[in-house]
Amino acid sequence: MNIEEFKKELSILSPVKLQKLLTDYLSYKDKLNYSGDIHYSLSSKNRKIAVRCSRPYNKVSSTTYLNSFITSKTLLSETSSEKFLCNIQQIKQIHSNEYLCNILFDEKIHVFKFTNSDLNTDKRLGYASYQHYGNTSEGQLHITNRNLPYIQEKYLHTTIDYVSLLTFCTTHG
Repeated sequence: MNIEEFKKELSILSPVKLQKLLTDYLSYKDKLNYSGDIHYSLSSKNRKIAVRCSRPYNKVSSTTYLNSFITSKTLLSETSSEKFLCNIQQIKQIHSNEYLCNILFDEKIHVFKFTNSDLNTDKRLGYASYQHYGNTSEGQLHITNRNLPYIQEKYLHTTIDYVSLLTFCTTHG
């Protein structure tokens, strides 16, 4: 499989499988332990780390309603001027105290690290302490084209290139 084929597969992979893949990779790369807890994926000392993922897509122009759903998606470039929204859901502060949020761009994957304190005090993050009406224990994070430069500057943990991730998949699978 070449890199473009690999990125295409990642762009359509289910969120659960994508999260599992990136959890495995970050556990290996950052030498973190699997938690064994259903509420957070990784741990290290007093850190309870939840891994989350999102993908900004290019908008697909379509002449028909049906084609807008079945046209293949491509990952957005990190240098694109297009508007986008990455909605990272299931931020459960009662269970985790740290979050590794992966955003898949066309060039590479950005991994941002946030703590509960960051989410609760930094208004520029775009964190909402609720996910849907009536929900009180689960929030969501909105990374957009507007707040991405700030988040990159302040919270970038690491980047993952697709060659490294593909190599990991082929050697650890």
